[in-house]
Amino acid sequence: QFLIFISRYRTCLRAVRLWADRCGIYSNVMGFMGGVNWALLVANVMIKYTSEVSDAPTLLLKFFDVYSTWNWPDPVSLTVQGATAVQPHLDAATVAAIDGSIWNPGSRHKMPILTCTYPAMNSAYNVGTPQLRRMVSEMGKAWNEVRKITKGGESDDWNNFFRERDGEFFAAHRAFVEVRVTALGAEQHKAWSRWIERWVRVLAVDLEGGDCSGADKPSAAALEKDVRAYPHARSFRNNDDASGVVSSSLYVALKFGQGVEEIDLTAKGRPFLRRVRQFDGWMEGMDCEIRCVHGRGLEAPEARIGAAKELARRLRASRKWSGAAAAKEAAAKEAAAGVSTVEGSDAVMAVLAGVAEVEETVAIAKRKVETPQLVGHPFPKRKKREKYIHQI
Repeated sequence: QFLIFISRYRTCLRAVRLWADRCGIYSNVMGFMGGVNWALLVANVMIKYTSEVSDAPTLLLKFFDVYSTWNWPDPVSLTVQGATAVQPHLDAATVAAIDGSIWNPGSRHKMPILTCTYPAMNSAYNVGTPQLRRMVSEMGKAWNEVRKITKGGESDDWNNFFRERDGEFFAAHRAFVEVRVTALGAEQHKAWSRWIERWVRVLAVDLEGGDCSGADKPSAAALEKDVRAYPHARSFRNNDDASGVVSSSLYVALKFGQGVEEIDLTAKGRPFLRRVRQFDGWMEGMDCEIRCVHGRGLEAPEARIGAAKELARRLRASRKWSGAAAAKEAAAKEAAAGVSTVEGSDAVMAVLAGVAEVEETVAIAKRKVETPQLVGHPFPKRKKREKYIHQI
């Protein structure tokens, strides 16, 4: 029985992580949740709803049902809340040092997911309000999709559930803040972009506010309701020129409240640029630009088939599908997708959308708008670089 639970848990966790990656909400650095956080959430549902869960798809449905309606910031804990008894093998000095890191119910953390051993710390302290809002929204949509799949109706398609969702993200918004990262060479670009990603998390929080003007000027108390930020944890590769410059872009979508005709977010971008300048490993050629992109002109990368067939097989097998009907359905889907058919009812599987193959070019449709652009460079132009570095 324990082995059955473990297998069910692993299958559900793999499904959750793959789904989160497809949605662009899988990144601890950018303020979403990482592998440990997702593992704790699935384990919490597995433990507390054992009697209601009969297979992996049911566990997946229960997962989205629980956390799409969870009353955050109520903590998620696998053990009794507050069970932080001092360990007998620790001396007083060590306990005093550890006590400062124990999660406090009075903290301002948005999404406390507590570790299950002493000391009980919040493993999701990076999560901010924009990230939490987007994750809850995506989990609500996922619950509706999984509910239709588990009913066995016409929407019974795991391939569609694990689809690439970048296009849906860009189609759902009309304004974006683009953070363009450039560096000389792949290694420099990797280090530089990882540094900037950690500050995009803070930028998304800072963008929820600004100097608004319009027919109905909002008060300072209602400022956060006028701008909503929706970060996307995906980096899109841009065209690389012949000089060896590697460039990529990160996006934060924006939504504005009613009555907001103009908004200047330039002041919100300055702290971001100041933080970016603190990179100790800065080298010649590293640069960062932030700007507003308007219109639904961002083309999401196309997905290619072939990454998670085994996961689909596990999900289907756990539902105990009838062999003949499932084999016939799988053969039809595989023939339509252009892949070979596997004979036998035990080998029934769905073809899932694979790892995204990001296009080299991200097309941007530009049009004139009244909103001023948000533009800035963390470093001076090349002629002033030497003087600037000397001043540092």
